[in-house]
Amino acid sequence: MWFIIALVTVVAFIFSALQPKQEQPKPQEVKAPVSDEGASIKKVYGTVWITDPMIVAFKKMGTDRIRTKGGKK
Repeated sequence: MWFIIALVTVVAFIFSALQPKQEQPKPQEVKAPVSDEGASIKKVYGTVWITDPMIVAFKKMGTDRIRTKGGKK
């Protein structure tokens, strides 16, 4: 019985050592449309068709991991 437990442990260790490591995803570069200087900001209420979209503010989001403390709900 001890021989089988030792054999399973050794095989599990060898299997985990030989499997390929996963690469971390690389952050993507985002190109956002830029607004023209001096252009008026349009407010849209409801569902409408926009022919001239413009982004007033843009924030690049990171890929930080979510860390929790304690693990309690």
